[in-house]
Amino acid sequence: MKNARRDSLNLVGRSVTHYRVLEQLGEGGMGVVYVAEDTRLGRRAALKFLPRDLTSDEDARKRFVHEAQAASSLDNQNICTVYEIDETDDGSTFIAMAYYEGENLKKVIAGQPMTIENALDIALQIARGLEKAHAKGIIHRDVKPANVIITEDSVVKIVDFGLAKLAGRSHITRTGAVLGTAAYMAPEQLRGEEVDHRVDIWGLGVVLYEMVTGRVPFHAEYEQAIYYKIVNDEPDLSEIPSRLAPLIEKCLQKDAANRFRSMTEVVHELTELRARSDRPSAMPAFDPGTLKRWVRPAAAFLGILVLAASLSFPANRSALFGLIGINNLPESRHLAVLPFRNVSGDASADAYCSGLMETLSSKLSQFEQFAGEQFWVVPASDVLSRSVRSAEEARSVFGANLVFDGSLNRSSEGSRLTLNLIDTATRRVLASEVLDYTSGNQIALQDAAVKLAANMLQMQMPSKADRVLTAGGTSVPGAEDFYLQGRGYLNDYQKPENIDTAIGLFERALEEDSTYGLAHAGLAEAYWRKYTGSNDAHWVDKAVYHGDRALDLDEMLAPARVMLGTTHLEMGRYEAAHDAFRQALEIDPVSVEAYRGRARAYEAQGKLENAEETLKNAISLRPSYWAGYNSLGAFYRRQGRYDEAVEQFKIVTALTPENAWGFQNLASVYFALGRENEAVEMFEQSLDIQPDYRVYSNLATYYFYKGEYATAAQMYEKALEMQELDYKVWGYLAESYYWVPDMREKAAPHYQRAIEMAQKLLALNPNDPDVLWRLASYYARTGDRAEALSTLLHLESLQPTALEILLGMGEAYETLGERERALHWIGEAVSKGYTLAEIERAPSLRALRSDPRYEDIRNLR
Repeated sequence: MKNARRDSLNLVGRSVTHYRVLEQLGEGGMGVVYVAEDTRLGRRAALKFLPRDLTSDEDARKRFVHEAQAASSLDNQNICTVYEIDETDDGSTFIAMAYYEGENLKKVIAGQPMTIENALDIALQIARGLEKAHAKGIIHRDVKPANVIITEDSVVKIVDFGLAKLAGRSHITRTGAVLGTAAYMAPEQLRGEEVDHRVDIWGLGVVLYEMVTGRVPFHAEYEQAIYYKIVNDEPDLSEIPSRLAPLIEKCLQKDAANRFRSMTEVVHELTELRARSDRPSAMPAFDPGTLKRWVRPAAAFLGILVLAASLSFPANRSALFGLIGINNLPESRHLAVLPFRNVSGDASADAYCSGLMETLSSKLSQFEQFAGEQFWVVPASDVLSRSVRSAEEARSVFGANLVFDGSLNRSSEGSRLTLNLIDTATRRVLASEVLDYTSGNQIALQDAAVKLAANMLQMQMPSKADRVLTAGGTSVPGAEDFYLQGRGYLNDYQKPENIDTAIGLFERALEEDSTYGLAHAGLAEAYWRKYTGSNDAHWVDKAVYHGDRALDLDEMLAPARVMLGTTHLEMGRYEAAHDAFRQALEIDPVSVEAYRGRARAYEAQGKLENAEETLKNAISLRPSYWAGYNSLGAFYRRQGRYDEAVEQFKIVTALTPENAWGFQNLASVYFALGRENEAVEMFEQSLDIQPDYRVYSNLATYYFYKGEYATAAQMYEKALEMQELDYKVWGYLAESYYWVPDMREKAAPHYQRAIEMAQKLLALNPNDPDVLWRLASYYARTGDRAEALSTLLHLESLQPTALEILLGMGEAYETLGERERALHWIGEAVSKGYTLAEIERAPSLRALRSDPRYEDIRNLR
């Protein structure tokens, strides 16, 4: 290293190719690092030179090339950016990489424990960077605090991939030495065994341990003693916070087979842990002001020892574009397509705009199976139902970091679509394109728009993607025109007249092209909407017919299979529903909608473990998307697993702090747990974000159980003003009237209205347990004892699992004067996890609570 030091001293103040060397930052066994000014681009860079005694050796040069190839394939915000690899006139080889103002994690820790929040923020960013590297087949093999830079903006940058190797390649070691730093090395490294990506999982576990305790888990005075402890001793977890201990313990398993299977699993676990903290959002909590006090600019890049890449290679020219801001898309692309603006001056084009937006969103979502879990698309239905119109709203409500914003100018000659791709954080337009489409074009406008959007997203799809994305299409322009308008009207299905208009347009599309599979699928959905808006079961047969017809024409229509599965599910045909969702997943293996539908089918069949596993699989496909956690939380809520439900809904609110649904659901669980103040706070927060009939209904329930029945009735009335088709709200309102002496006469007609609506639902699915228990309670309250008992006996034969249903059966039996049966079913609910909070406040159970046998039920908790 003396020769290397002598060379380094001579470089300060000198020019090296187009860099002017300013000062030396650091030096290690594998190289010397300088800070330099890039005279071409006017920026600072870090230059890393290999010692001459290494570069003069042919094997060392080969090793260096392998390192360069490994690091040059990495492009992630948590991995140090590599600019180029070059040589000086005298043959010295160097790497140019990004220079970051900041401090390495080793100095940030400085032997002192961090807060859990800071440690989780940093660990999650490290894990995300390593996840990206592993996806490229690259292993770091030396994960330690000295190789992690924290910038002044609290962004983690992993450095020194000089020890990385391509998965499946032979070891690249220096003169047979074991690679890595003793305290952070995995047992298999120390034993000289072949290693894989799990060695980095071990390293991350050591780093997280050190962040929360201030020391490494295996420490001793001599390296040999450290080696012995790593291989033979178990880590002391007594100082580790209880919520972190399981994760660290699993990372530090001696046998790699017992660790997390992938860094993706670690990312998922860390994401959940961070969301469970008391912080109001999922934004990093690391304090930049504190960091600035630690920074010494001269040492800002100390610890960056080896990174390798080559922008001189033609394959890496796109990386050069990224350096000057041309290719600046985030690695994780969470996309929402906003409603397109109609600039035609013709209001009739509004539906066409809406239909094109929905179709583009739907087709882009099918890219997920080819693009990996880093890419997901917010369903158009969510965007439209929440009235999200801006990039800022898409970021706060859905967690999207990219949006497509567009306008459409439509005339008799054709259409001009303008698409803008926008970064939601900076509001900056990253790309803008114009698509001119003539009326006689045989290529569908929707397909042309999808390909244009894919190019703007810089996504390269395999050839088989075309088959999926063009499934069910048409080459008849007139047919597509009617179809897009029909989709546009169907997007606003809350207006019954729009559903009828959509049906007419889909039928006209089929007149133009009877083999247009998407038009049949559109008709299937439209008829299903007719049913859900009227509870008239005869529309279901039409929905099933056109769904089947669409799949006869093109079996690759995954959305049609999901729609068909949903129809079967609502009809109580659970096996048929399961098959439809399974077939949808065979076409689109990452369809979150199919996973959720499959989970509902499992749950309806009482296969709760399968349902839970399926919902967790859906989350693993989109670990950063809120809806999966919301579905799992609702499942836990139904099963009385309230603490687990709270954890899931907290993740929803952390990922999307402007998402009203997350706060609504969190409030409902708090209420069930008897945490009334927190429940009201969540309800109010949800109303502040978006007034919704469900929130008013939930708030009404809160007042009902407080005994303020008149106030509850007013809230239920407000809910029905916003949505009059929910039979449950009619039943809640009737029950509120019943307990107000001056209003009791109003209860009977409202119960009757709820009965009529529930009976229509049973015409479609006579085995729907949720409808059956409510209907039994309405019959009981209106004095129809025979129907109430008949309904309850039928419900018992179905062996329902949802705890709310078990409790409801008990209440109905109590209303009928069947105390023994009431105690039995209420006891069943409590024994399986139902809280006592609602039972203790229910006015219909006052007499039961005075029964000495109720004390036995209370003791079950």
